[in-house]
Amino acid sequence: MRPKKKISQSDIAEALGVSNVSVSNALAGRKGVGRELSAKVRQKAIELGYDTEESANEVFGMILVVSDEWPGEKRGALEKIAADRGFRAEFCTLKEILGGAHADRMSDPGCCGVLLPEQLPTGVLRILLETSDRPMVGAGFYDVHVPIDYVTDDGFHGVQTAMRYLYGRGYENILYVLPKENHSLTESEIRMRDDRLMGFRCSRYLRTIGQSAVLEKAPAFDLEETRGILEWNAVEEFLDGWWGQHLAERSKGKRGETQSKTEKIQRTAFLCGDMASADLLMQMLGKKGIRVPDDAAVFGYSVGDDFGRERETRTVCRRITAYQSCRRDILIQCCELLRRRKTEREEKAGSVHVTTGEIVEGDTVSWQSR
Repeated sequence: MRPKKKISQSDIAEALGVSNVSVSNALAGRKGVGRELSAKVRQKAIELGYDTEESANEVFGMILVVSDEWPGEKRGALEKIAADRGFRAEFCTLKEILGGAHADRMSDPGCCGVLLPEQLPTGVLRILLETSDRPMVGAGFYDVHVPIDYVTDDGFHGVQTAMRYLYGRGYENILYVLPKENHSLTESEIRMRDDRLMGFRCSRYLRTIGQSAVLEKAPAFDLEETRGILEWNAVEEFLDGWWGQHLAERSKGKRGETQSKTEKIQRTAFLCGDMASADLLMQMLGKKGIRVPDDAAVFGYSVGDDFGRERETRTVCRRITAYQSCRRDILIQCCELLRRRKTEREEKAGSVHVTTGEIVEGDTVSWQSR
């Protein structure tokens, strides 16, 4: 039996009576090819059985990246991630979306989908959905109200993973320390901060009713619950109060009237909203005579860039146990999901793909329960 002929771009060009350059540009989603011709080239490629998987350098088309926060090096890194998976990344700002400038780009036959590298307001997501039926995938967040695909590290940017880790090591009293006020935060960083706080409330609620946290169905918990939450400007007052005084006395080996109260204190862990706060808290605990992790644990979120390379900005010698999300892995999964939507013609949308970040072990959390 004669082996099946491998279809080339030249075969497509000959069948349509156009140049090889036009076929190459159309399949790659490059500019310079009209929409009508681009659509004909792609359709003929399918009819002839042209295998786009044969070359990793071949481009399926363009993906539209909606973001205001990806300049310079970040943009180049994301473009490479997309290109390695067969896509050319084009960027569109939030202002362009609100002004309607994105419509033509999303309706272009070469557009294979939309990538959202940070959470957008629900209203903006709905505008995108109303504009086109192109597949959309959100990276690192989850919006239960908008039925698109999501790739995230858990429902609340790692809080659920951190809470399970601390509960598993016997810390029943977990306090969430809000980061110091920072007026330079971007909109997506503010949303991430708020999501982590919501995740803390959710995890505490689920713990009290004896259930595990689930991403797909958020429980009905009190969004205004303040128990276990410390504003940064209230941390020192808290440490000077009953809890801090008795722990400090226990660490000094004092016995007497305070012993019965001290023994009743549950193992406490401070879950800090960022690494800078964890650094400062470590210093404050040391000045109060509270030993870490003997008297209390400190857990933070490692300071990494958007592609998982950790930047060492710690100001204390102790290595802080932290949750680290690998942003690069999330973006890779997003591009691969859009690739499957393109090549396998999957119809179902609204799926949630969870990739768990890494717990970076330090010496600020005890290994064993007491």
